[in-house]
Amino acid sequence: MKYFLSVFIFCLFGLQIFQRSFNIVKQSSLIGVADSTLRPVFSIKAYYTSEFQPVFQKYTEEKMGFRPTLIRLRNQFDYSVFRYTQASGVVIGKNGMLFNITYIQNYMGSVFKGEQEIRSEISRLKMIQDELKKHNVDFLVIFAPGKATYYSELIPGYFRKRPVTNYQAYIENLSGSGINFIDMNAWFLKLKGKTKYPLYPLNGTHLSTYGTALAADSMFRYIEKLRKIDLPGFSWDKVTLSDTMRYSDNDLGELLNLCRPV
Repeated sequence: MKYFLSVFIFCLFGLQIFQRSFNIVKQSSLIGVADSTLRPVFSIKAYYTSEFQPVFQKYTEEKMGFRPTLIRLRNQFDYSVFRYTQASGVVIGKNGMLFNITYIQNYMGSVFKGEQEIRSEISRLKMIQDELKKHNVDFLVIFAPGKATYYSELIPGYFRKRPVTNYQAYIENLSGSGINFIDMNAWFLKLKGKTKYPLYPLNGTHLSTYGTALAADSMFRYIEKLRKIDLPGFSWDKVTLSDTMRYSDNDLGELLNLCRPV
């Protein structure tokens, strides 16, 4: 048995070295991952100061044969068994909803800038708007919809909501400031459960194509009213449904680098 295991392990090492050298088995590249370590130049000094070894180890790991396949196998195991992901910045929410952690942090208020800094920024924005107006240029602030705000009930329970967020502070200070702004984040919340098609995909961080169209239509109408002009028409006469994710529908799902699609 020991002999069999030794031969088996030796064959595994040999296979990965063979794959690394000749790339016999074609593998799809990992999404969002790039090999960044250059092969270090060996020198006696670098060896004795331990500068060479960790860089060479990292370089060897990145060039290992079957690396994409092995990483996908590990990621699939973590996702299927523990609902855990190795993808940086991707959070698996309730019901399998994928989030970008930045949107969660902003919604929860864990990256709050502070009232003073926000008021200072708004003061500068007002100066910019007033100066541009002198040149017949209108200034417009748009609060983009956020998936974490829209699906806040699906955020994992280990995140804690703070009493104040950047979004709340900006809206409170912008109201009555005279600065032109559209709060699409609040508008999309009002649309929740009332739209015929989804505004956010399960595996994407951005709006669905349908949601993008609604946002664009609203923005164009606001600009027409603000500028008292008639922009080229923006409209659609049909919505094409698909059972395949397209465009950015799966941008977070791809970063999971699984063996099979979510």
